[in-house]
Amino acid sequence: MPSFFRTFAYSGATLALALMVGCSTGDSVDPQPTDEISEAPAETSPAPSGSERIRLRANSGEEVLVLRIKGSEATLEGGAASFELTTDADQSVQVEDAAGAALAVVTVGDEQWVVGNADQPEESYVLRRFSDGNYQFETADGEAVYGIQERAYGFEITAPDETSLYKLRLKDERLVLRSAENQTVMVTRDALVPAAMLPFAFDVLSPEQQVGLAYAIHQSGS
Repeated sequence: MPSFFRTFAYSGATLALALMVGCSTGDSVDPQPTDEISEAPAETSPAPSGSERIRLRANSGEEVLVLRIKGSEATLEGGAASFELTTDADQSVQVEDAAGAALAVVTVGDEQWVVGNADQPEESYVLRRFSDGNYQFETADGEAVYGIQERAYGFEITAPDETSLYKLRLKDERLVLRSAENQTVMVTRDALVPAAMLPFAFDVLSPEQQVGLAYAIHQSGS
């Protein structure tokens, strides 16, 4: 289970973002998920003009998180914690808690995103995007942590030995992230950049790093 969900499970809240995750690399048909996601409207105010509101559902729809984006700033609300996100002129992202303490930073480069702690930037990870549509998530030393292969249905996230871990699918206007056990991790019907769901399957990252990386990917439109 991704660290974001594992962290908030203890406090009764679960964070999730996701691409649709499916079956194998072939043309086999995925089984339908056993947990249907309720589409009852969340009690959130509409997004003001010129802003975005992305609603995310986890725990079979019981947990609702809302990412509100306006200009170069954003807020993630819901669950056990909230985060403030700020984009610099170079598109790098800083993540702070509600009290304004810096938690994580994401540096955006040419076809890559570097994510680390605000107080230990040297302990970082890198998400690289390749021209064939695939990605690789690795340590700062270049050691592979996850492979991300583009599939007809979305993306498949694998371990270095190519064991399937998660699948991200876009179907019927929904982005769905599921584990290899076909457990639904996260669902959204809102206009989230599909690849922005990937960080929530990277369980080596802290919750604030996952949020920052997801937001940076969404803002880059990749």
